[in-house]
Amino acid sequence: MAADPPMEESCPERALGEELRRLLEQADAQWRLLEERLDQAQLETFERHSGELEQRFGIRREQLSNSAEGGFAWKVRGRVHCVLLGPLAQQMRQQVLMPGEKNGEVSAEEAPQLVLDDLLDKWELEVEPLLGQATQQDARLARRARRKAQKGSAREAWQVESQERPAVWAPARGVLEGIASSVRRLSDFFEKEVSTETIQQMASSVPAVIARAVVDWHFRGPLAELEQLESWWEGARVALESRTELWERLVEEEGVFLRRISRGVEALRSARQLYQTYADFGSSVSSSSSGWPSHLMHLLADAAKEMTTRLRPVRDSAAWRVVDAAKSIEKQLRDAEQPKGPWQGISEREGTQQLSKALHSSSSSGGAGGSPGAAAVDATMVFMGRLDSLTTLLGDMRESSASKEDLRAVLDDVLRAASALSEDLLGVLDEPSDGGLEDCVQQWRNLGEDSNAAARLEAALAVSPLSSKDAGQRKQLVMLRGLHAFLSNSDLRARLAWDCDVAGEEASAHQAPASPDSSGVCQPPTPSLASAADGQKSPRGGYTGGYAPRRQRFEGEASTPA
Repeated sequence: MAADPPMEESCPERALGEELRRLLEQADAQWRLLEERLDQAQLETFERHSGELEQRFGIRREQLSNSAEGGFAWKVRGRVHCVLLGPLAQQMRQQVLMPGEKNGEVSAEEAPQLVLDDLLDKWELEVEPLLGQATQQDARLARRARRKAQKGSAREAWQVESQERPAVWAPARGVLEGIASSVRRLSDFFEKEVSTETIQQMASSVPAVIARAVVDWHFRGPLAELEQLESWWEGARVALESRTELWERLVEEEGVFLRRISRGVEALRSARQLYQTYADFGSSVSSSSSGWPSHLMHLLADAAKEMTTRLRPVRDSAAWRVVDAAKSIEKQLRDAEQPKGPWQGISEREGTQQLSKALHSSSSSGGAGGSPGAAAVDATMVFMGRLDSLTTLLGDMRESSASKEDLRAVLDDVLRAASALSEDLLGVLDEPSDGGLEDCVQQWRNLGEDSNAAARLEAALAVSPLSSKDAGQRKQLVMLRGLHAFLSNSDLRARLAWDCDVAGEEASAHQAPASPDSSGVCQPPTPSLASAADGQKSPRGGYTGGYAPRRQRFEGEASTPA
């Protein structure tokens, strides 16, 4: 009788799986030991320097113990992990994964997952389920082979052992071989780079990293405000100095505050330079080996306080004083440039509105029906109505200006031109044609230009004895201002010839432009929202630690198959 086949022969796939699982468990335990040691060093640092942190930086003890998400301790832990573990995690990814396995670039907002966790996820989601299935199927086949052997079917038992059982392990064998090289490289990395000495060195670097986090937190707001203040003062000074008269008066009247701003900005820059020079610790393992930098912390705390103390009087007092003074001087200069007198006190907008109402007070409409040239007749009748109104208005102005020879001469010239145009329009009515009407429109557009009527009217009225306080004389001045605008602007004349709401158009077209605000000097900066919020936040905007947060693994003897 043939001997029974060796049923308990060792399975290479099972042995490989146990080896890889052991290596992953060791790596996971080693990394957690590293994180726990850094957390312990953070607690020890807080306990040892809590008094100094509260006295110099105003960080209370309850903040140091707040490890809830978003709390001070939680965010400091993120800084510690980012500085100390982030580079190590990146080095691990580069050494463990093959070039084809490396992921693409990760955005700054998204923390990459630890490559150890990548391998553990692959183990739990792909390898372990296949190992579990293969183990169950292999156990059934082993029992079947034993039954065959007991019944004397040695050949069938041999077939199960040599063919069916190896086939069951084939899927698991493929994923094990695919992950084996990465897991072994991971184990080698931990043996070389995450030794006991490395863990101790990183733990000794924690105090300097925490100190740098606190310093960065307290300088972040003042530095942002200084940058805003510098930008504002540079632009404001250039704008002010470009106006020589304004700048000279500002220096004369507010020189003390100008010097206060300049000296304040220079002192703030010196404090910033001190921060940039001495805050050179806590950014890496190599720069954090000296432990807690007590002397530098004292120096930097004073610099942060100096910046905060100097920012407020410069930004909230001297800067506003200079801006208000510049606005006041600008207004005085602008008022001084405004011409005085009744004529100059009447706006073009008001005059145009009154002239438009006077010309549209009587409207003519054609009645040629459908006869040839009807369109020309209708347009001519409308045009004639405008011209008649203008002629009547000019006649009234001439009568009221009988004692002013220079003004009357201008009105006579314009009235003669209007009378000549009226005769030509009568000819168009006798023989309607579009060409004749176009010639009349062109004469209207050129009305008063041959006699330089606009400039002569301006010269005559600039020295006018008419008073804007007298209601009758002011009405006359308003109408003359409208006539001046009419004679100065050919486009306005063209629009006034037809039935359009020129009064409304001119009301919007001649809006007085907003006066420049002190030659482009804007308001001083206010405390930024980020700066104001920093008083309630800890050094980092969020916890990433250089890699995504980890979860607990290997709580039992084996991972549960998915």
